[in-house]
Amino acid sequence: MHTQILKPCCTSNQPLLDLQAPAFNVLLRRALPPEIGLLNKLVNLSLVSTNLTCELPAEMENLTSLKFVNLTTNFFKGTFPREILLTMHELKVFDVYSNNFSGKLHREFVRIDLKFQESVSLDVANAIVSKLRFHLDPFRVVMDEKSPLKEKYVVQRLADKMSKYKKEQTLAERKRSHVTNNIAKVVNFQ
Repeated sequence: MHTQILKPCCTSNQPLLDLQAPAFNVLLRRALPPEIGLLNKLVNLSLVSTNLTCELPAEMENLTSLKFVNLTTNFFKGTFPREILLTMHELKVFDVYSNNFSGKLHREFVRIDLKFQESVSLDVANAIVSKLRFHLDPFRVVMDEKSPLKEKYVVQRLADKMSKYKKEQTLAERKRSHVTNNIAKVVNFQ
C-alpha cells in the first residue's frame, strides 16, 4: 500500500495547527502515514469520511498538542493504541465513531476534561430545548387555561387535519402497493 509523506505547508515559525482532509492538499491513499507524528504542534486533527483503512500509527503519540480529534466515518481497524492517549494531555474532544476498532477502550479516556464535556452536553441540551419550544409554541394555546376557546378549537382542527392527512397517506401507499402487486401478477401470468 503506497502512502505519500505528509509535507506540512508551513515553516518552523508557523507550525501547522489544523489538519482537515478536504483542505489538506495530500492524497492519503487509504492509510495514515507514520509521518503524521512529525506534526507535533497540531491542535485539530479532522479526517472525517476519508476512507482510511489502516491502524492508527503509533507515531501519533508525538501529537502532544492535540485538543480536538475527529476520525469518524472511516475504516480504521485494530485496537486503539493506549500510548496515543497517554501523551495527549490537552485533549478535549475525541470522536472516532463509525470505524472498525476492536477491543476495549482504555481508562485514559476518563481523563478527558469532564467540565468541557459537561459544558458541551449542556449546550446540546439547551439547543434541543430551544428547538422544541419553537416547534411546540403553536400548541401553547391548548395548554393555556386563559386561551380563548376559539383558539383551542382552531388548534384542534389543525391536529385533526394532520391526523387525517397521515391516514390518507397510509391508505394511498397501501393502494399503490396493491396496484403494483396486481400488475406484477398480470405480467407474470402472461
